[in-house]
Amino acid sequence: MGWTYTRRPQHVSVTNFIQNRVLTWTPTALEAPVYRVLAIELVGEAEIYAAVETTQHNGDRKVWAAVVIIDQLDDGEHNLGYKDLEESMLPYYYNCPKHILDMLTETDNPQANEWRTKCRETIDRQPALFA
Repeated sequence: MGWTYTRRPQHVSVTNFIQNRVLTWTPTALEAPVYRVLAIELVGEAEIYAAVETTQHNGDRKVWAAVVIIDQLDDGEHNLGYKDLEESMLPYYYNCPKHILDMLTETDNPQANEWRTKCRETIDRQPALFA
């Protein structure tokens, strides 16, 4: 799980770049799933949380949480680094906003459920920050 460093055009926001270049996929194969960002938010200076909808070719749908850690640089060549994770990886970042958590569909993945619980505990401890 390494970092990816790339060039982000200055006229494109970080969240827009992550949403459109990292988290949204339109399949080229007929039976591949479609990924679409339903909500995205930058928390602080380095954490992006997103509710991502995955729709299978048969219509099955789930919404899961993406966590993208970012490193914004002043370097002219590569001005954005990111590490994209998802909730079942049990990332050690628990600042997901409530409105994004509320969009997620149920899962039986224990790591994802543990991550969601820790995020809700963070919200409960600091409600003014995550409302």
